[in-house]
Amino acid sequence: MGVNSQAEPRFHVTPLITESVYFAAAPQLLQRFLPDLSPQATALSLAQISRLPLCLNLPGSTLSEVLARCAAQHNIRLQCGVSTSDYGVQLALCLAGECGFFCPASLLQPAEAARSLRIFTVPELQEQLHIECIRTAAAVQPAYIRAFESALLQVCRSFIL
Repeated sequence: MGVNSQAEPRFHVTPLITESVYFAAAPQLLQRFLPDLSPQATALSLAQISRLPLCLNLPGSTLSEVLARCAAQHNIRLQCGVSTSDYGVQLALCLAGECGFFCPASLLQPAEAARSLRIFTVPELQEQLHIECIRTAAAVQPAYIRAFESALLQVCRSFIL
């Protein structure tokens, strides 16, 4: 599996899904740091998000690189309180009202706990994540490899919001 990979010709890349990145935060965190935010708001700007404590992926991850490029382009500094690429930890901290976090749609949808969070689009964040299955480009692939890729594609597409 790869995200926004730059595969070499010796590899075969099967695009699985392309997804947007959302921002999630607990209502109590938003009330504390953005008290004037409308309850009907569905988008947060990077400037608004920069006022919140954040849990961000570890440096070097694809999502961290996407966020760093976007923040630099808009001259915004994001406040990272915790760095972990474990989305379960990020979700738990967010649910506790300790921080907000950025997350691909597919990881929010199946999480029942995420229903108590507010999920926002970020207008400045236009770059998407391309999730791909990468394998060697050998001429003949066994049937189980083709079946695995087909099943993986179906599962991944079921997670789109």
